[in-house]
Amino acid sequence: MHQGAISCDPEFETAEAVSNHLLVVTRDALFSGDMEAYCARFHIPSVLRTSETVTHITNKAQLEEIFQGMQRYIHDTGAIDLHRVVTSARFLSADKIECHFESRWVTANHHLSQPRRNSGIAELRHGRWTIMSSAYDVSNNALLHMALSRKGAS
Repeated sequence: MHQGAISCDPEFETAEAVSNHLLVVTRDALFSGDMEAYCARFHIPSVLRTSETVTHITNKAQLEEIFQGMQRYIHDTGAIDLHRVVTSARFLSADKIECHFESRWVTANHHLSQPRRNSGIAELRHGRWTIMSSAYDVSNNALLHMALSRKGAS
């Protein structure tokens, strides 16, 4: 069982702290293969936008397909880490944030991918922050687009 499966998130003073927490937790889940920890951070229903598609996630099976697609992407590209930095974050209300962040994939030879601008909205529900919507730049990256559009699941 992944750590934090039942417990509430700590209280965060800033939207940036919430955003960093979600980025770390989801990255760790992706690289450890912990689908439950990953899925626990997304609200159902939610919306995932890429620069090419919009996916409405209405059930856990769809979210699991995206997770599996991301696992395939990590394997196929030789990624060993995902470096993400919050570029801006703000509270929209006491229990809702909007954040913008930059992502770069790191490969085994320590090559950094080009930076990609992404964004998300998260809400605090029942003591845990969950992602309600997210948007990812997948331009010029067919493999990443496939993974995020549920076409990359094995």
